[in-house]
Amino acid sequence: FVNKTASSALAAAGDTDKFIELTVEPVLTKRDTRFGVYLNYSNPGNAFFLGFDSTGWFYQLYKGGDGSWKKSNVSGPDAGESQTLRMEWNGTTLTKATVNGTIIFENVDFSQADNTAADVVALKLGASGIEGETTEVYLTGITYTGQQEPPADKTAPKLVSAEMTGPDTA
Repeated sequence: FVNKTASSALAAAGDTDKFIELTVEPVLTKRDTRFGVYLNYSNPGNAFFLGFDSTGWFYQLYKGGDGSWKKSNVSGPDAGESQTLRMEWNGTTLTKATVNGTIIFENVDFSQADNTAADVVALKLGASGIEGETTEVYLTGITYTGQQEPPADKTAPKLVSAEMTGPDTA
């Protein structure tokens, strides 16, 4: 889903260094969980993506539905384990990505991805690909460049892939 609040704040920040940070905790095992963050998101096939699956954290440069990818040497969280992802970028360069403070990628040029939707941030949640399976994660500590202070009565969102519908939720 597209995070319109974060996207608006990032766009309003202009041409500057930007970041997004969040903590993710899967409810199910690594085998059953796919999660990540899109930068400059137009649709699932056109953006820069950084996330994890059963093999660990990776990024992919999407343009026209396909693109090159690179795996890190850091595994993703298992059920009940939390990991904090921080992405820092400027324009079309991921200057640094960390998981629990460990650098997983630096100075990644993502200009080859489709970047027509600058500063649009989206989150992806998916299951293992077996029909009928769902996954869920808890997200906490979401912070980003230009963020306004959230109301005190807001609780951490819980994403469930079965509840996501529409053409842009793949």
